[in-house]
Amino acid sequence: MATPESALQFDATEPNRDTFTFAQAETHVDFATAHDMRVRGQSLLWHPGLPAWLTSLSGATRRAAMNDHVRQVAAHFAGRIYAGDVVNEAFSENGLRRASLVQATGDDWIEDAFRTARAADPAAKRSTASACRATSPPTTPSRRRSPRRCAASPSAASTCSSPSWTSRGRGRSRRPTTPRW
Repeated sequence: MATPESALQFDATEPNRDTFTFAQAETHVDFATAHDMRVRGQSLLWHPGLPAWLTSLSGATRRAAMNDHVRQVAAHFAGRIYAGDVVNEAFSENGLRRASLVQATGDDWIEDAFRTARAADPAAKRSTASACRATSPPTTPSRRRSPRRCAASPSAASTCSSPSWTSRGRGRSRRPTTPRW
């Protein structure tokens, strides 16, 4: 199995608005294909991997740019990437949504990104990755999903702040799962 790592992230594939570059990711995908390896894509949307130009947009324009990015990358690699993360670390370690440029477009941005990726490449398995660490669960249950036990640290105080459609409590195993929508 091969993973292009950061070569599929927003700032690497669309450094300038509406200008896509896939050369780095293509190198990884072509290598994997030549060696009969499956390719597992890396995060399409991750808060540290957002391009600088995205800060100049706001609201519906930023959401449209985000969805266009997900659509273009997923469609470009359709049929060649068997699974991959659409969203990475949308929730902070305390279980609350992370403040980010994409979160500022509205609470439904995660679902929207998954729907967009699924429409562009229906055969690919899509997932999200989340940070997992030993911590006490957040005290505001109305703003978090149920804490999940991390496989990497099975102690009673260890939780994973991922929502139910992600790693299903397997912590950093990052096994792809199909969202419920």
